[in-house]
Amino acid sequence: MRTMSVTIEQQLYHLLKKTAGPRGMSKFIAQALKDRLDSSQHTLYQEYLAASTDPDRQEVLRDWDGIDTESWS
Repeated sequence: MRTMSVTIEQQLYHLLKKTAGPRGMSKFIAQALKDRLDSSQHTLYQEYLAASTDPDRQEVLRDWDGIDTESWS
């Protein structure tokens, strides 16, 4: 477990306190962040999966794979 200090707008703080209660804010925020991050990771995975079957994107990847970056330095 880690401690984190964040700054939020006064109105948001009052809404959070009203919704989660003064002793439940940390748990509420942690769950909201977890849900958001899990959703973002799932979305990113789905986009990579879709890209892997897209012929146009595969062609671009082949073009990028052909670039010799070793000679750049």
